[in-house]
Amino acid sequence: MSKQNIKYNSLSAYLIVFCLYTALTIILTYPWITEFNTHKLGDDIDGSMLIWNLWWVKKALTSLNTSLLFSDYIFYPIGSSLTFHTFTLLNGLIAFPFLLITKNILFIYNILTFSAFVLSGFGTYLLVNYLIKDKFAAFTSGLIFAFCPYHLVKVSFINYLSTQWLPLYILFLIKSFEEEKSKYLNIFLASLFLVFNALMCEIYGLFAAIFTLGYLIYYLKSNKDYYVRKSVLIKCLAIFSLFLLFFSPILYSMTKFLSEKGDKVLFSTLENARFESADLLAYFVPSPLHPLLGNFFSDLTQNFSGIFQETTVFPGYIVIFLTIYSLSKIKKDPLTKFWNLSLLISILLSLGPFLHIYIIELFLPFRLSIPLPYLITFYIPFLEAVRIPGRYGVMAMLFFAIIAGYALKTLFSKIRKKSILWQMLIIIIILFEYIAIPFPLISEMKIPPIYERIKNSPGDYSILHIPLGWRAKENLGYNFTRFQYYQTFHEKRILDGSLARIAKEDTDYFDRAPIIKSIISLEYGKPLDSVSIPEERKYVTEFLNFFDIRYIILDEVYERVFTHLDENSFQNLDKYVNEIFPVRLIYENTKQNRMRIKDAYEKYKKSFVLETPRKTPMREDPFYEKITSLDTTFKVYEVKRDNSSAGIMINPEAEISNLYLAKGWSEVSKKDNGIKSLNKKSLLLVRFNDVINRKIFFKASALRNFNDENFKLAINLNGYKVADILIKYGWNTYSVNLPEDFQQKGINKIEFSKIQSYQTEDIPIGFNFFEFR
Repeated sequence: MSKQNIKYNSLSAYLIVFCLYTALTIILTYPWITEFNTHKLGDDIDGSMLIWNLWWVKKALTSLNTSLLFSDYIFYPIGSSLTFHTFTLLNGLIAFPFLLITKNILFIYNILTFSAFVLSGFGTYLLVNYLIKDKFAAFTSGLIFAFCPYHLVKVSFINYLSTQWLPLYILFLIKSFEEEKSKYLNIFLASLFLVFNALMCEIYGLFAAIFTLGYLIYYLKSNKDYYVRKSVLIKCLAIFSLFLLFFSPILYSMTKFLSEKGDKVLFSTLENARFESADLLAYFVPSPLHPLLGNFFSDLTQNFSGIFQETTVFPGYIVIFLTIYSLSKIKKDPLTKFWNLSLLISILLSLGPFLHIYIIELFLPFRLSIPLPYLITFYIPFLEAVRIPGRYGVMAMLFFAIIAGYALKTLFSKIRKKSILWQMLIIIIILFEYIAIPFPLISEMKIPPIYERIKNSPGDYSILHIPLGWRAKENLGYNFTRFQYYQTFHEKRILDGSLARIAKEDTDYFDRAPIIKSIISLEYGKPLDSVSIPEERKYVTEFLNFFDIRYIILDEVYERVFTHLDENSFQNLDKYVNEIFPVRLIYENTKQNRMRIKDAYEKYKKSFVLETPRKTPMREDPFYEKITSLDTTFKVYEVKRDNSSAGIMINPEAEISNLYLAKGWSEVSKKDNGIKSLNKKSLLLVRFNDVINRKIFFKASALRNFNDENFKLAINLNGYKVADILIKYGWNTYSVNLPEDFQQKGINKIEFSKIQSYQTEDIPIGFNFFEFR
């Protein structure tokens, strides 16, 4: 056969395999394909945030002076870094050109979700076929990795669903070690897929790096030749050097964030790790989504700790059999031993800090906990960022798939008669173990019609959502993540937001802000005192003008996981809006629709949320079908604007000053006669409705004398240095010109940076007032 025919046959085989994985994705997620334009796989909680990621990449790349890794369209006006958020930047970059063509962001997101299944299977097929040169075994390995229950339950989290880059990285890592002919191409592709893993999910990038270390140790131990070892070390160094080059902008942002904010953003608790650990029994219990076996084993799965999306790790009984067969039959091959050892380590790490079997943690006569390797990794920098031990299950599933490929090749080399029938039977049994048809985790993602009016209302302004909240490591208030999804449609700024990890100071800003504090108190069911409302009426216009709020939207939030507002709290919030804000009602949901919402949620709550013990199987969770299809928008108010402009005077003793004093400031101190700049950098926010030459006046003093030394203070406006000022001991008034070229319409950021020697760095600077004119 000619080389051309061999190449043609290989391409044909690849195309057939790719089409088979595509067909299996359609079948195993049915009926999603029939609702592709309007529904997404998984819930709308994290899903709304992950869809928002695509929109923000497009927004940042098409707007001037906008950072990819920082957004003030949420957490407005203070904004928040996206550096340690589950940003799925790779998906955003892939989606970007398509979002320039179509505005259907949900369709693009669904294409990316769909491709995660197909490419996970295809990538594993390429890897295993390279290792064992057996197309059937490789195809089965791809099927195992792409459609195992661990993968299917991850549909709410596209960052964890996107496992396709792991097998492709391992493939080209191995090829770069083994092949001299195309070593430069293989090194480049290995580094590229390592970057893809890190850009898609930082944890998968970390897992890929850990695998590299393990495989390098195995390879060096297996090859005694000095020149081979030297060559492999150089190749490995080249891969990581290219990775660091490609990933350096993100690494720089991470390093800067950690140096400025500290590493608490990565911190998790050991208790959380114990809760979100995989149960050893979970490796032998079918998925709770299985239409038959899920019900049969529901008494077991419902007692496992953690949420099922994080702790479902069933590889299938056929795969378990093939793994045991591999251990007993393929003992001489050192590479197979490496895969088996890697599988064992991954399983042990997924079990968390202490062994638990059917939630039992205390064993032996002395009732002792049995510590596991994860306990060590919990105290290792960056490895602690994994947070949820069950996430190591992704590597376990990949190693299960690879080992199954080896076992199938060995098994069918001994079976001559009717081998095709046996092969088909194995695939059918595996698919039966994995099946979840009709796929239950599908959410409708329609956008309420009222947002069309807001979208068409011109201007760069903000929306105040109620309930109001921020969901991240530090939660505040009640956050409805769909608001963030709606933003991808109307493209206006919102005060609330949901991110995976943020600095605590970002939520602290809103916790101090007047009026916002009252809204959150009412959300928590805490009544306001009689003084609050009259006082807040005095500065409500300043509040509205500062945030430039044009609409206030009340939504009857009903979410699957997080507590929604009770009816009394919601009515009190509506009453508060009408008492405080100058608004007019422009939309109200119908009574009939509100009754349907209430009835649907009450039935859902009784039949599923409050069911103890739970009798309804997980796959019959009515939230997806009944709740996500509801338009829960209650009322929409348009704010009556007061465009009167006046000079801006910030008195730190006034409650409203907390809007302007964004970060790095102390509480008001009568002893110090004002406020202190606590950090090396303190941030002041101020809104300018026009861009003209103006000055800032402020009264300041070093709060302790040090050899009559003056203290240097650098002042930056929107990132541009405008002055260095020497602050004396003793209260004096200072003024700084704010050049027109550095100003912007809307919120301006004025940063005060202390430039001090190590002898004076602990001496704070006090401020008494700020004025702009």
